Amino acid sequence: MRWGIAGVAAAAVIAAPVIWYQTARPLALLVQGEPDSGAPLGKLGWNGTYLTINGRTFGTDVLNARQDLQNAQHVHFGVNASHDLVIAVRGQSLILGLPEGAVMNGGLPEPAFAPAPGDRVTFERKEGWFAWPNWFEMNFMTGATPQWKRFVTYRLVWEKSSGDTLTLSWRFEHYYYPLDGWLDADMSGEGCGLVQAVIARAPRNKT
Repeated sequence: MRWGIAGVAAAAVIAAPVIWYQTARPLALLVQGEPDSGAPLGKLGWNGTYLTINGRTFGTDVLNARQDLQNAQHVHFGVNASHDLVIAVRGQSLILGLPEGAVMNGGLPEPAFAPAPGDRVTFERKEGWFAWPNWFEMNFMTGATPQWKRFVTYRLVWEKSSGDTLTLSWRFEHYYYPLDGWLDADMSGEGCGLVQAVIARAPRNKT
């Protein structure tokens, strides 16, 4: 009986780290939280494919849309006849920014757009507080692999003067290397990319 209990205890000791290693990332996904209200954003870039915000490139394909090809056009950015930046989300559209010079992306300029008078735009980056281990990944090209990973979330909130609001949220993986620390590079993995795109309409007065 004692050997049976000891065997169960030994198995539990061995299994616990394995279970933790396998479930840490899903747990981090559940507890990552949401960014608080962000800092004001003066302008952003749009090159016809990607957004550039504070020098960083963001895709515009919704995560769920990539998984469901029938709904791949959930989010669409474009420029109207007045050269304003426009977004359409599931049949709803907003005129966002006015043309405002250029921003740099990878050393190259691309068209920039600024909030219209009365608009309020905020942007924030929030690092997840729960990291998960990545000890067994192999990189035969460089030999360097991240030992830990965590999620980082970006959120753009564009509130129009009318009260209509656009919210875009992106999720990426952030890598930790023993020699370099947390690198300022956000990688895409399963469950990463544009994870939220919502246009919320302000209440309209009924006549």
